[in-house]
Amino acid sequence: MPIEAYDADGNLVEGLLAPEEALALSAQLEETKVKLSKLENKEFNFRKLEQMTEEERSKLSATELGLKKKEEEIDQKVKDLENNFVTGIKDDIFGQLIGDDDELKKKAEHHFSRLPESKTARSRAEIESLVRESILLSTGGRSRNPLTAAMGQNGSGISIPASKAVSEDVLDMANKMGISKEDLEKYAT
Repeated sequence: MPIEAYDADGNLVEGLLAPEEALALSAQLEETKVKLSKLENKEFNFRKLEQMTEEERSKLSATELGLKKKEEEIDQKVKDLENNFVTGIKDDIFGQLIGDDDELKKKAEHHFSRLPESKTARSRAEIESLVRESILLSTGGRSRNPLTAAMGQNGSGISIPASKAVSEDVLDMANKMGISKEDLEKYAT
């Protein structure tokens, strides 16, 4: 609360405070100065941090880019290894089941790549199952080997009942062996 005071000429002096109030305000002023100096130090530290962050940011971004590139290279190597593994198994199984029939192999590989499970198959059993399925799709369910188709289930020779016509597989095998359809029908038991 302001006090009334007069100067030497008798004029009223405004804004004078009682000594207790002046001391209290002086103490508050000192506290405010201390708080302000702390804020200035914080502001300085934040500015310094921002500057350091900019410098570090450029170093960090270069390091990050290097690490991301390494990660991509490693991921690519892993994918290549997996693909080589799957391709090796697939080629091995195709070789065992198809042999040297390149045309059938191309068809079967086409069907293999279209099977959704072929992207995730990693074990030999899974791959073999998919290869067998792709061969079945490629041949339309008929035997890929005319000799196997011509022979009976028990491995016996060709047997054509008089009432049945000669199947395409048997005829194909006979043609490859140089046997005509007439000879086949005449001499088959």
